[in-house]
Amino acid sequence: MFTENVLEHEHEHELRAMLRLSLESPPPPPEALPLRQGRGIGWIEDALSPLRGRLGKREVHRLTLAIRATVGIEAFVWLTEVAGLSPRDAVDVMRSSARSLLRCAVEDARR
Repeated sequence: MFTENVLEHEHEHELRAMLRLSLESPPPPPEALPLRQGRGIGWIEDALSPLRGRLGKREVHRLTLAIRATVGIEAFVWLTEVAGLSPRDAVDVMRSSARSLLRCAVEDARR
């Protein structure tokens, strides 16, 4: 995943290669894509674990997937290649999107 202080992520080239391979038809077997094993989902779910008391397991998992969709190589490539943002601006948008999703989920849980 990308962070604000890294303009060119240290694994960007490898992540782009894994993305490219994962889009092939038919897709290669999962073991052929070592950087695309879904570890980010586990990391995000762990980070969101304090919300389990308020949101429930299903809602936390749904929020995890929504946040992961905003912070991965897919979002970064689209924001830089299609939307034309700089890497720094792309990371800012990704972070803002993830925070908005989290804030909305927390507000919904309060109701």
